[in-house]
Amino acid sequence: MLRRGVFAVAVLALGFGPAAGCGSLLVAIERHEPFWLPHRLDWTVYQPSHRVALATLETLKAELAEVKVTEERLSQDDRFDTPDGRSPKPGTVEIPADYPAFWVEGFVSEPTIVNCRFFELEGKTKGGKRVDVVVRLEVIGKTEQHTVVSVQVGRKGDQALSQDLIGKISDRVQQRAVKPGSPEERAALNAAFGPKPGDDRDLEPTTGEIRLRRP
Repeated sequence: MLRRGVFAVAVLALGFGPAAGCGSLLVAIERHEPFWLPHRLDWTVYQPSHRVALATLETLKAELAEVKVTEERLSQDDRFDTPDGRSPKPGTVEIPADYPAFWVEGFVSEPTIVNCRFFELEGKTKGGKRVDVVVRLEVIGKTEQHTVVSVQVGRKGDQALSQDLIGKISDRVQQRAVKPGSPEERAALNAAFGPKPGDDRDLEPTTGEIRLRRP
């Protein structure tokens, strides 16, 4: 049985505010930020992290010459467990559209409800510049949480291109092509987050975090 983490409901209000992330290495480690992106732009949004991650993946596929998911970190959510502590059966509960959790298949014998805590992608622009993107869930205190998207284009950081990508991600987050919680969205989430052949998979025993690294 995987140990689980629970997260509070995300507020459905969109905030757009990218800022250069040039803090020191020690500060980045302390704040659990991706310190390997020294010239990134950050965008904070109050939307469920899995939905932002999916929109980010879709945007990069549409805008870049190539893109791949390199790492993801998920944790099971026990908010919907049965009174005796068992995971719910598929179809027995409905996840609210604004709640930061979703059904995913392939980790255990049956679909399970998980939170997206970290989603890392890399790719190249059509002009050949490297692109690094991280989507992460930030939980502050017991109730506040938000999703942060970090974008860096080029090794030294191309602010104009990074800003352009953030704008396109924002547009896709606000104008979802499929209904939240629909079978179409569930299929897209499983395609994005579900385990793939060749994944390096770890389970952190103290936190219950599922960590996948993709070649």
